[in-house]
Amino acid sequence: MKAMLSLDYKRDLAIKDYVKEKVVTDEEVTTYYDTKVIGDVKASHILIKPNAKDSDSEETKTKKENEAKKKAEEIIKKLDNGEDFAKLAKKYSDDKGTASKGGNLGYFNMDDDFEENFVSAAAALKKGAYSKEPVKTKYGYEIILKVDEKDKKKKDDLESTIRQTLADEKIKEDSSTTTYYKRLRDWRESKGLKFEDKELKKMYDKYMKTLTKEDENE
Repeated sequence: MKAMLSLDYKRDLAIKDYVKEKVVTDEEVTTYYDTKVIGDVKASHILIKPNAKDSDSEETKTKKENEAKKKAEEIIKKLDNGEDFAKLAKKYSDDKGTASKGGNLGYFNMDDDFEENFVSAAAALKKGAYSKEPVKTKYGYEIILKVDEKDKKKKDDLESTIRQTLADEKIKEDSSTTTYYKRLRDWRESKGLKFEDKELKKMYDKYMKTLTKEDENE
């Protein structure tokens, strides 16, 4: 049993390596780097929670959502009128862990424990600017102040990580059995692997012929 699990693990690892090196293109890596990779961002935030309960009716939940959003919009108006972000965070933010620090979150990036839309919204701001509309997250409505941003790492330094990320995405998207065995077929051919067991090879060839027909029909 342990030997079979080890073999499955090695096979899956080999498939991932094959997709990473042979299927993911240089163009995809460049596009990902240009559109997804950012430098570390330093930001502060003010969180307004709807505080809806699971037992609340849909009408009550919607009402609380709207009230939270309206409160966040009112705080943004206070910022527009020149009030201090840190003081407003201490007074209004429902994130008690950062409210006492003026909403300071420190530096973070896409691979940290933040929602992608939150990080993207923070990265899109200019240094010293705050979000003009509340940013919706699973926690509630966020007002974000961008304090600083570091230069992002060079593409060459991140290429292996990006390729692995894209490979994982491709494998997840193409998780069907047919796709898996197509990848396995390509990997075997790239390594020049051969079957010692004639009966097993016969079964393998028969199955791969069906995949070849599917390729031709796509």
